[in-house]
Parts: sequence; C-alpha cells; structure tokens
Amino acid sequence: MNKINKLNSKKLFDDAKTLFNNIKDRLHPKTKNKYNDLIIYNSTASNRNLNSLKKLNRELSLFKDINQTKKLTNKNLVEKKKESVIDKLPIIEYFVTGGINKVLTYLNLNKKKIKRANIVHAKVDKTEIIKATSKSHAEKLFKAEMVLMHQAMIIDSDKVINQNLVNIFIDDITPIDSYSGFNTEDMFMRDVKNHKSYSFIPADDKLCKNENMCVPDQFIATYGPLIKKLNYAYFISLCERVYKQIHHKLDIVHAKDSLDKGINYDSDDTEQWDISDGVTPKMLMMICEILDISHYAYDITKQCFLKYISKIDIILL
Repeated sequence: MNKINKLNSKKLFDDAKTLFNNIKDRLHPKTKNKYNDLIIYNSTASNRNLNSLKKLNRELSLFKDINQTKKLTNKNLVEKKKESVIDKLPIIEYFVTGGINKVLTYLNLNKKKIKRANIVHAKVDKTEIIKATSKSHAEKLFKAEMVLMHQAMIIDSDKVINQNLVNIFIDDITPIDSYSGFNTEDMFMRDVKNHKSYSFIPADDKLCKNENMCVPDQFIATYGPLIKKLNYAYFISLCERVYKQIHHKLDIVHAKDSLDKGINYDSDDTEQWDISDGVTPKMLMMICEILDISHYAYDITKQCFLKYISKIDIILL
C-alpha cells in the first residue's frame, strides 16, 4: 500500500471508529459485536482495505441516520439502504383510483326494546394523485392514505357502535404524464359504465340506458325536464351544429384513447359526424353555451380545463 493509500485508509478507519463509538449503544448486541470485530480487525494497518473501509463507513452512517428507540439490527440497515436508493430515484405523479371496503355495526332496538346489532357493508371510492418512485411505491402510499382516511372517518350516527376496515382495493394506477399528449377537450366521450369512476365528480350511470350513448342519455335525462324542447333529435342537431363550427375554425387532430375504441378518424370528409362517435367536452360546452347551462369540465388530475358560467342556476359537471 502506497503512502497516499495509507493516509486515506487511516482517515477512513478513524472516521469508522468515531461513527461506531457514537452509535454502538444503539446497536443490537449481535450487530454491535459484528462491527466491533471489524473495527478491531482494521485497527491493524496491514489489514485495511480502502473499499472495505468505505463500505464500513457507509453502513455506520446509515445506522446513525436511523431514528428509532429500539436496538438497531442488520434488518434496519437493509431497510435504510432501500430508502437511500429510493431517495435517488425520480419522482413520478400517478393517478390512483381505488378505495376501501368497511363494515359498520349498528345498534337497534326492536319493538320489545331488545338491543341487537345490524351489520352493514359499505364501500368508499377514492381518487388520489400520488407522488412516488414506481407503481408499487404509489400503491403502498395510496394504501397508507386509505388507512389514515379510515381512521379519521367520523361516525355520523349515534347508532353506529363500530366500523371495521375490511380491505383496501386499487382499480387503476396510471402515470399522469401518459395523458399529456391528449388534447382533452377534443376527446370523444361515449361510455361511462365500462370505465373507472372518479370519486371527485358525481355521476349516476343509472341514467345511461343505451350502449355508448352515455352523454346524450345523461344530458337529456338530467336537463330534459327543465328544457321543454330538449330531446334526442334536438340534442343531436346541436351536436352537428357545434361540430361543424369547430371544424370550420381549425383542423383538429383527434387524440385516440380507449374511450374512442371503434371510431374511424380516417375519413376524408372532416365534416362527417355521427352520435355513435361520441361527444367531445368542447362540443358539450358549446351546447351548454347555447342552452345557457353552467358547464365545468375536469380532467383526471382534477384540473378544470373548460368552463362556461350560466346566467341561471343550472350547472353541469
């Protein structure tokens, strides 16, 4: 070993010895003995190896950074190493849909005033934007949030005597940047039943009576009773009208998505549109402008990307 390496190895050994003396009382006896033996071995200059000493310093430094009251073991070291690797990975935003299933126990009194418990199963849907280093990491963080959400839930009835978390479920985990290439306002909407529900926007798929006719079904069922002339024929005529207005102003390149499955965008006639194609958010907003219905369009990241405010109080989400 040359003179420079000897100096470096001595410094590394001194650093390791200092670290060990600072944390040895926090180590589990077996772990303490292991590192004590390494310090004794490296106290002889001829036994020192630069790479081994660097590794020894790294491990002792990780032990130093672990904050817990229990005696530290090699298992803690492995976990800390994983954390240090995760800290160096890029953070990705994931859109996670899922929720919890729980059981509520109610206490009722029958006619004879005898107490008995009724058990009710409940499902709570949730959508979250999770910052994580991977899908598995996002799943872990989402599940932790669901546990906290369950623990923070306030029982809103004096008859509920208990609520137990049954399980946490995840429907979908998707990186948000995978949606960045889509022109959201020009994506055709056709079907809600076969796609994930998002808990931050209320929806009632019971209004969807016809296959791939989600938009007209929901729109007409909701606002038909309030607008006398609003029926399927009038709604389709409005769609045709605004579709032509959009295509006269600009040449739209449609973003193909799973929602648009089965739609042919390759036609040479850009003015052709059929209700089976679906309705875009921009078309729906223009229809709401004509009918003077407030309209707010949100993407899956909970950002409002289209808005029209009515002079009256009818609101469309």
